[in-house]
Amino acid sequence: MVLALLLLTGIALAYLMHLRDRARAERLAAGLAPLTRAMEAKYWVDEAYQDGIVEPLRAAGRGFFAIDRIIVDGIVNAFGWVPTMLGGSLRDTVQRGYLQGYAATMLFGIAVILLIIFL
Repeated sequence: MVLALLLLTGIALAYLMHLRDRARAERLAAGLAPLTRAMEAKYWVDEAYQDGIVEPLRAAGRGFFAIDRIIVDGIVNAFGWVPTMLGGSLRDTVQRGYLQGYAATMLFGIAVILLIIFL
């Protein structure tokens, strides 16, 4: 019953303010400027949400991204850097593409193994 009365009162006020006498609605809005401004700004809920939740989470995300890029990726890249440098040094010193060098190295290795076994 109370809700129906509030509903009808709201409809009547909307009719009077917006359809019948718009000038009166404009004067009322000018008289209640702070309340009108708060309602037009939707009580600044969007601004509070942006400043209180969205921006702090963005800042945290940028911080975590920097930590991931510098620390985590740095550790992973360091673990990849060691084998890369070792492989590069072996490639430059051992694998030259000369078959005679490979054969000589194998013969030298076999000679060392035989010396170890028989001595």
